[in-house]
Amino acid sequence: MKKETKKELRSLAIFLVAVAVAGAGLYYVTKLLSGTNQNGDSSSQARNSKIVYNGETYYYNYNLKNILFLGIDKGDEAEYHSVTGEAGQADCVMVFSVDTSTNEARVLQISRDTMTEIDLYATNGRKYSSITGQLTLQYGYGLGAEQSCLAMKTTVGELLEGVTLNGYLSLDIDAIPIINDTLGGVTITLTEDFTDVDESYVEGATITLDGEAAEHFVRYRDMSKSGGNNERMRRQVIYITALLSTIKEKTGGVQAFYDLVYPLISSYMVTDLTADEINELASTNFLSEETEYVPGEVIQGEEHDEFYIDEDALEALIVDIFYEKK
Repeated sequence: MKKETKKELRSLAIFLVAVAVAGAGLYYVTKLLSGTNQNGDSSSQARNSKIVYNGETYYYNYNLKNILFLGIDKGDEAEYHSVTGEAGQADCVMVFSVDTSTNEARVLQISRDTMTEIDLYATNGRKYSSITGQLTLQYGYGLGAEQSCLAMKTTVGELLEGVTLNGYLSLDIDAIPIINDTLGGVTITLTEDFTDVDESYVEGATITLDGEAAEHFVRYRDMSKSGGNNERMRRQVIYITALLSTIKEKTGGVQAFYDLVYPLISSYMVTDLTADEINELASTNFLSEETEYVPGEVIQGEEHDEFYIDEDALEALIVDIFYEKK
């Protein structure tokens, strides 16, 4: 073999080794930056497992399991759509943060009117652009069902500064009367005056809602005044936490809730939770008195209310809910 050829081969070998080493190094650095978790998913939790806030060190509480709950305002059953914008809107947006070490959960409510970046998707399900709009629209700009839920999951996760959402459960509001009446009614205690919804809804009243009344209670919003959604959000928290307490009281056994309710509402529900996870959620002790709301201000827009987040207050709230000192 000629010397020139040997020299060329040695040079090629050295080049290939260098590329391999560089590639391995890039892969390693990429893994460190992306915070890959045990399931191989990119996880902002891993990147932010330790943070410094106001000069103090906090650690992410890995006992938490965060479930995104969506109440969809749409009369039809959950389904896929070929045109974006036809899948309904997410009128109720909550994060159930379940502490698996105590079986207790806190509720974080997010205004449907929150102004944020909304991803737009083509009919093939691929994101092609984004706009600024109300959070509720993100569900509608998906293709419905799982795709819209995943779009909401991504947007809410970004809105909460990268907090990981471990699952989602969306429910068409038309399913509320079915669940409510299957349980024999849901009893609520009113923490403030809601006589604009019904004259009997005075502060301190204890009322057992039938299905029709329950749907009206969570759905009604006074469109004639700015900030009407804030009042509805408070009613939704009252009802949802009372509903979960009723489920816990009236069902028993590992498969009780799933077996009782799922066949009745399956066509109105979209979730990535297993039957066991749904039952675990139903058996959780929700700390309704510790419900939090993403902080901000309502401003009357040209056509609709617009809610703008107080970023500093939100950061403090995220630290309070999702982090702890050790």
